[in-house]
Amino acid sequence: VAFVEGDPSSQRLRVRRQIGASVWEQLGGTISSSPTSTPPALQLNNIDQPLIAYVQSVNSSNTNLYVKQWDGSSWQAVGGQLERVGVSVVSQPAMTLIGQEIPVVAWDERVDATQGHHVYVRRWNPSSQTWQNLGGALELDSSSFHFIKLALNSSGQPVIAWTDNTFLLTTPSKIYVKEWTGTSWQIIGTPIELAAQDYAFGLYLSMDSTGKPVLGWTNQSIAAGPLSSRVMRWTGSTWQTVGQSMGVRTASPLALDSTDRPYLLISPNASSLELRRY
Repeated sequence: VAFVEGDPSSQRLRVRRQIGASVWEQLGGTISSSPTSTPPALQLNNIDQPLIAYVQSVNSSNTNLYVKQWDGSSWQAVGGQLERVGVSVVSQPAMTLIGQEIPVVAWDERVDATQGHHVYVRRWNPSSQTWQNLGGALELDSSSFHFIKLALNSSGQPVIAWTDNTFLLTTPSKIYVKEWTGTSWQIIGTPIELAAQDYAFGLYLSMDSTGKPVLGWTNQSIAAGPLSSRVMRWTGSTWQTVGQSMGVRTASPLALDSTDRPYLLISPNASSLELRRY
């Protein structure tokens, strides 16, 4: 697990792993002494060594994105900074590993309030020891907060999903899913359009046994109505709703079993947790 500890004036990013029933071992020292509040992305490679993508603060208008890998005794940098613009605010890093080894990282980057948010994706090239761009910026329709997730399709190519939350009464929020063809990003179906006044957070992306994406998210109304958990899957030609929406306070990441049935850990109220399967 990766976590930030300390008060706002002295925060530290650290990683621990479980080595016994109730024993947690810290991996190395502090990874970053100035992490931001955006959650890091953590993955395990083919020999169970963790890689972490995290955002480090420089000042209120400038943050940097880094990736580090645990080599068994210390954290080693994987290349340099990933952000595309020198002075920008980075958030929502997502990461997946090709062949459980080569990291692919996506993130949101905003230069200033006039330029809105852009999503970028880069892949590590172990031969040249550099980060390579996967296409250009994925434009967003708004400048509002959103979530990003990455996975791999059956061909081992990255699939990216992100929310474009407008928080506007006249412009619906949307969820986009695209896959990398080897040369460009191709949209999967059409953007999933939410009902008027709704927005999505807590986005989750899983791939079924045939390499098709399954999405889960928590739906909230601008009018502060009840939260609900939604699941949709790509059939190969359309986005299909899976089951009915469920009233929740929070929902945890989506998982699929060996028969592609989705599981969600939800909190239907303030005092309970329920594991639900469709």
